[in-house]
Amino acid sequence: MVPFIIKALQKSESVCVNDLGTFAVHYVPARIEGKEIKAPHNEVTLDTNIEHDEIAFTNLVSREKKCQITQANNEIIAWVDELKTALQNNKSVTFEGFGTFSLSDKGKLSFNCDYIPELNEEFEGMVDITPGVIPTVIDEEPEAEPIEESAPVEDQKLIEEPIPVIAPVVVPEPIEEPAPAEEP
Repeated sequence: MVPFIIKALQKSESVCVNDLGTFAVHYVPARIEGKEIKAPHNEVTLDTNIEHDEIAFTNLVSREKKCQITQANNEIIAWVDELKTALQNNKSVTFEGFGTFSLSDKGKLSFNCDYIPELNEEFEGMVDITPGVIPTVIDEEPEAEPIEESAPVEDQKLIEEPIPVIAPVVVPEPIEEPAPAEEP
């Protein structure tokens, strides 16, 4: 279900997942922590107290999986039940590239978000900066194709093209008119 939650959050600022709560995207601006400059990013929070219409998420899952709404709803509920059971047994469950769900000793569910690339495309290339440490590039540029060296000139066949012949332009010399005869 995690890919569907991310897809829903790409289209909307929040999504309510059946029997779990509302996930919401929040902008975290660039900030300074100690000597480190933290890059801006979007993170996801989970509010388990808010009740919203869950049909939007069910409809999205139904469309994406090309199944009936009842089947999508049953799959969502099954996933949430599996998550809650795993939390009862392990106290935390991590979904790589999404975040970690935890259960407190008092039974309160919490969510700690990972960096989610799909929700941070507008900040691509921005990284945290620590003085004295050169930031690493997340996505490297593809290597350029090597340029093949051409054969030496003597090995190349020269293509001789005919040189266009331009006919010479003949400029006629001015014709001198005879001087008028003098009258007696």
